[in-house]
Amino acid sequence: MDDRHWKAVVTAAVLTSILHIGDILPFLGEFLIKLFWILRTSAVTFCVLFTVLTLSGDEVRRLFTILLNIMEAKALELVEIARNNYLSLDAKTGALVAYKSEIKQRNVPEAAVPPSFEAARIFISSPHGNIITPAFNMLSHLTRRLFIQRQPHLIANYSRNLQPLLLEKLGDNRERVRAQAAQAFTELWPAASAEVEHYVLDTALVGRNPRAKEMALIWLSNMSRTHGLRFRQYVAKLVNCLEDADPAVRDAAKLTVVELFGTASGASARAKADLMNQLSIRSVRKTIVNAILTQIDLDPADLEPNRGPMHRADRITQRPHSSLEAHPRPMSRADGHKHPLPQHSSEATPLTPSDGDSVEPLNVSSSREIEDIIRAMVPHFDGRESEENWAKREKNVMLLRRLVRGNAPVAHSNTLITALKSILDGIFKVVNSLRTTMATNGCLFMQDMAIYCGPKIDPMMEIIMQNLIKLCAGMKKITAQNGKMTVETVIQHVSFTPRILQHVFGASQDKNAQLRLFSADWFKIILNKQAANRSSIEHGGGLELLEKAFKKGLADANPAVRQAMRGTFWVFFGMWPNQGNEASQLAPP
Repeated sequence: MDDRHWKAVVTAAVLTSILHIGDILPFLGEFLIKLFWILRTSAVTFCVLFTVLTLSGDEVRRLFTILLNIMEAKALELVEIARNNYLSLDAKTGALVAYKSEIKQRNVPEAAVPPSFEAARIFISSPHGNIITPAFNMLSHLTRRLFIQRQPHLIANYSRNLQPLLLEKLGDNRERVRAQAAQAFTELWPAASAEVEHYVLDTALVGRNPRAKEMALIWLSNMSRTHGLRFRQYVAKLVNCLEDADPAVRDAAKLTVVELFGTASGASARAKADLMNQLSIRSVRKTIVNAILTQIDLDPADLEPNRGPMHRADRITQRPHSSLEAHPRPMSRADGHKHPLPQHSSEATPLTPSDGDSVEPLNVSSSREIEDIIRAMVPHFDGRESEENWAKREKNVMLLRRLVRGNAPVAHSNTLITALKSILDGIFKVVNSLRTTMATNGCLFMQDMAIYCGPKIDPMMEIIMQNLIKLCAGMKKITAQNGKMTVETVIQHVSFTPRILQHVFGASQDKNAQLRLFSADWFKIILNKQAANRSSIEHGGGLELLEKAFKKGLADANPAVRQAMRGTFWVFFGMWPNQGNEASQLAPP
């Protein structure tokens, strides 16, 4: 730094002391850095300082605001560069590297955070590896900077749109991209542990992509060892991977089990007993079991012989129940975390039962078998819930979960859908039950039906959305949250229609603040899902509904609703900036 630059910095410091602008001192460091780059000649220095000396306190404060908004402008410019299909890869890479340097040198204003994450998302979605790598690097520096600024909540809020893409990249054909996606999840985990674990361990680990499974297993091992992630709730999924069809997944699962339960890991005796139990009930091959237990200093002879798997539906009938649950638990598995998901958390979360067990699929040999199963359970859903029929209803719902997870949705889809439609009213009696466990299982069945049947349940969407949204308006928090998550899962897996958007719009206009809060996340899911097919929203009159929803939501009397709507608004603005301008005056500054 030469003499003239030092003079500029010192002069600015003296000037601030003279003006006694105490309320803008927190911005001094950022201001001086920008002055260093602006005041490059003595003539410019003189002119600028002369101008500043004539400003009032409010005018100086506005000057600081303008300087700090440079970062936001650069972030928005980066988004435009990312979306420009006519720019060369070199130009895009240069813009990414330059913005990463900006993040390394100075703080990121809150207004620049949403476009920064959006730019990262667009660049990472590129098929070109020489764009993806600098994009991951920029995301890494952005995450670190926000932690330094003590703003992890911004990471949690604005990384939600990015995480589904990271999940996709976990299964990428390129090993380097898979490793970068896993590293990104690692860096996001301290700020958004529940969401990250959902994508990596509840989705990738049980999905169909063997590369994503393998990377999820490696991630689980690394996070348990270096970040203290509690892995016991994932033991059942881990053990299932020991019998995976892909040999690479099986090998990774073996290594992960040994690392998590080996002598050096310090795993408790209770954790090892749980592992032994899972190996037994999952019927893992003896050769695999022996190889694992030998490496973790356990005796294979201790494994209980002749112990077959017991379905959760069977355990339910053996466990005594009260008329109402004495200790109700929410459907979310986040109760094992110190920081559970907030009520307005986004992204759909297909959940497993609260005890973490897997539901065993039930395969059928013919359409007649499906009809017989449904016919036998119809009488139990007649009338109101009573002490005589509630246990049978719950057992039948568990049986339905097994049925839709088996071969029926593919091999006998028409018969299955017709049968499910015939007992849908009975299912909603279970969903609306006052017994928490029973209602939870009803919601989980609705999720399973959406996941495994997908667009085949489109003809039932009207009644499904009506009943689930009504459930979300209830006063009981657990039930309402379960309903919200079920709506999210259904929206994700069925075909988009204008009627779905109309149902969500209706929720956003409801007098019930809880429904208005939930609608923000439902809107976001619809926008993300239809991002590549915007015309489906535009041609169905959805654009007008969205504009109305945001105009009201951004000015909602409830602060939680306003905050949730702001996050969704940025997604909308990114897709339709012209239409978003009208509502943007109500958006956060």
